[in-house]
Amino acid sequence: MRRTTIVLCLFTLATGLLSAQDGATLTGHVVEQGSKRPVFDAQVELSGTSLRAATGRDGGFSFSGLAAGDYTLRITRVGYAATGAEVILRAYEQSTLIVEIREVPYLLDPVTSTATRMQSRASEVSTNVTVVSGARLEQRQAQDIGDAMQEVPGVFIRPYGALGDVRTPSIRGSSAGQVLVLMDGQRVNNVQTGELDLTTLPAEGIDRIEIVRGGASAMYGADAVGGVINVITKNHAASDGVRGDIKVLSGSFGTREAGVKGDFSSGNSYSSLSYRYLKSDGDFTFHPTHDSTASRVNAEFLSHMFFGKERWRIDDRRALSFTGQYFVSRAGDPGTIAFPNTEAEKRYRNGLLGLAYDQDFEGVMQTLRVQTYYHNLLFNYEDPLAFMPVLNFSHNIAAGGEAQAGLRLGGWNSLTAGYAYRWDQYSGNALQGEYGRGLHSVYLVDEIAAYPSFTTAIQRVAIIPALRWDRFSDFGAQWSPKIGLVVNAGDEWLLSVKANYGRSFRAPTFNDLYWPRDAYTAGNPELKPERASDFDLGATLEVPVLAGIGASFAWFGNTVTDLILWQSGADWVWSPVNVGKAEIHGIEAGVSVAPWKDLLTVGWNYTFLDARNKSGGPDEYDKKLPNRPDDMHKLTARTRHGGFSAQLDLLSVGERYTTTSNDASLPAYHVFNAIVGYAWEMPYGRMEARGEALNLGDAEYQVMSGYPVPGREFRFSLSFGVGPAAGE
Repeated sequence: MRRTTIVLCLFTLATGLLSAQDGATLTGHVVEQGSKRPVFDAQVELSGTSLRAATGRDGGFSFSGLAAGDYTLRITRVGYAATGAEVILRAYEQSTLIVEIREVPYLLDPVTSTATRMQSRASEVSTNVTVVSGARLEQRQAQDIGDAMQEVPGVFIRPYGALGDVRTPSIRGSSAGQVLVLMDGQRVNNVQTGELDLTTLPAEGIDRIEIVRGGASAMYGADAVGGVINVITKNHAASDGVRGDIKVLSGSFGTREAGVKGDFSSGNSYSSLSYRYLKSDGDFTFHPTHDSTASRVNAEFLSHMFFGKERWRIDDRRALSFTGQYFVSRAGDPGTIAFPNTEAEKRYRNGLLGLAYDQDFEGVMQTLRVQTYYHNLLFNYEDPLAFMPVLNFSHNIAAGGEAQAGLRLGGWNSLTAGYAYRWDQYSGNALQGEYGRGLHSVYLVDEIAAYPSFTTAIQRVAIIPALRWDRFSDFGAQWSPKIGLVVNAGDEWLLSVKANYGRSFRAPTFNDLYWPRDAYTAGNPELKPERASDFDLGATLEVPVLAGIGASFAWFGNTVTDLILWQSGADWVWSPVNVGKAEIHGIEAGVSVAPWKDLLTVGWNYTFLDARNKSGGPDEYDKKLPNRPDDMHKLTARTRHGGFSAQLDLLSVGERYTTTSNDASLPAYHVFNAIVGYAWEMPYGRMEARGEALNLGDAEYQVMSGYPVPGREFRFSLSFGVGPAAGE
C-alpha cells in the first residue's frame, strides 16, 4: 500500500512538472505612453482566468504555466486609462510584450509619499492630502513655507505681524503644537515648545510640500493631532547640465531680497547649492484706534539662508543623498499694540543635516530607506526694557535615525514597516538646566487592495490599517492605531470615496514639564500626553474631459482629551495640568475648473469649523476655542500664455474669538493678492520680471489679537537663469 501511494505521488509530481514545461509563459512590461517610463503597481488581469499580477518597479509582470490559446490582457492603474491588449500563446513558448498606457491628467491626483509612507497617488490613499509643487512655490514668490500653504483647505496660517514675525500653522482647528512639521520625513518641531516658527524654514531647495489633514500619529508619532506638513527637498534637476539663477527683489516697508542658486546634474549625480538674503524694516502704519495713527516700531528683520543637496546614484537601484540647511536671523520684537516694545530682540540659528540611503529590490522586499539626521536650534531673546531685564537663551539639539522597508506580499498587499530612534536635548537659562528625551518607535502601515473583476465601474478598493508604538524615556509608551478606506471608480473620470478613523497624541513639551518655579509659574513633570480621536469621511471627483472640473468634500471631527492647560492653583501659581477637553467638527469643500489648459485655472475651497471647549467653568464650557475662524474661503485664478503669467488670490477669514469666554473677538477680514510676470527666453538662459501686490485692498486687520498685519504692499523682482535647464 505504501509503495502504491509513493508511485501515485511521483506520478502526480511528474505530471505537474510536464504540465508546467508544456505550458506557455507570458512576460511583459507596462510603460507610460510617450515617456516610456515604467508604471509601478499596475494591475494586469488575464481574461478567462483568475490570474492577476501587479507590476514591479520596472513595470514588469509574468504569468507561467498557461495553456496555449488567445488571451486578452486588461491593465488598470489609478491615474491611467484602462488598456486592453491581445496576445496569442503557443505551447512550450515564452511570449514577451510591452504595453503602453496613457496617463489621465488629473488635476487633484499628484504622487504623495507622506500619507501612507509609501509612494501613492493622492486618489489612492484614504487620508486627505494636498501637494504643493516647487513650481507653485516659485510662482507664488513664497518667502517661507507658510506663504506656500495659503491655498490649502483646512490650513490656517497665523502671522504675528509683518515679514519675519512668528508664523504658526493650524490644521482643522488644531493648536500650533498639534501640527507636526517634517523635513524629508523627519520632525523639525523643537521639543522645548512643541511648535515650529514657519519663518525658520525658508522656501529654498524644496521639491514639494505635502500636507496631510487629520490625525497621523499612527504613521508619525507625537504631535500629529491636526495633521502633518512634510517639506521634501529636491532630488534631481529637470535636465542634465549646469544651471545658475540670480534673483533680486525690492518691496514696500524696506523689503529687500537677493538670492543665488546653482544646480548640477550629470548621469548619476545631482548637486544643488543656494543662498538667500532677506531684509525688511517692517515700519508700516496702522490705526490703534479709529481716530489715531501709529507706525510699527522695532519690527525689522534680517536673515541669511544656505541650502545644499548632494545625491549620488550608486547604480540603478541604490542612491545616497546628503542635505544641509543653515538659517540665521535677527529680528525685533515689537510687542502688542497695547504693550509695544522698542528694544526687544530675538535671534535664531537653525541648522539641519540629513543623510539618507535608498535601495530598490525585486521580490517581496521592494524598498529600503535608512537615514540619519542632526538638528541644531539656538534661540536668544533679549528685552532690556523689562521690569527685570531679560536675556534668555535656549539650545535644542535633536539627533536620530530611521530604517524603513517596503514589502509587497502579493498583488493585493503592500506593507511598510520601520523603526526609529531619536534623542532630544535642551540646555539654556530659560529652563535653568539641561533636559533630555529618548524615543524608540516601531510602526506598520498595511495596504490591502482589491480590484473587482465583476464590474468595470469600481477600479480599486483598499483598506489601510496602521499602528505605531512610541516609547518615551520621560513619560512611557503610547499606542496609535488608525484605519482608512478608499474606493476608486471611473476611467476617463475619477471618483475617490475616503473614510478614516484613528487616535493621536501630543507629547508634553519641556516648557510644560520643566518650566522653572518662581512666585508666578511652575512646570509640571507629572503631565500626561494629550489624546485625540478623529474621523473624516469625504470624496473627490475629477472629470478632465469636462472643462477639467474637479470637486472635493470632507466632513471631519476630532475629540481631544487631557488637554494641557495652564491655570492658577491654590497657591496662585500658574501651572499646566491635564484638565482640558475639546470637540472640533467641520467640513471642507472645494471646486476647481480648467477649461483651457494653462490659459485659465480657477480653484475655490471653503472650510467651516466648529471648535468648542468642553471643559472649564460656566463662562467657558461649550464656548468656541480662541483664534479659530468659523469659516474660510480661498479663491485662486491663474493664467499663463507664452511668457506671460498672472495670478489673483482671495483669502476670506471669518470672525475669531480671542478669549475663552467668547466676550471679545476679531472681525472677519478679506485679503486680495495679485502676481503678474513675464519671462523672456534667450539663447543661453531666461530672464523674468514679476510684480506682486499683497493686500491689494489695503485691509487693516489682525490675525492674532494685538499684532497688526501690514496694509497694501508692493514687490518687484527680477531673475536671470543660465544653463540648459533654464526656463523649465
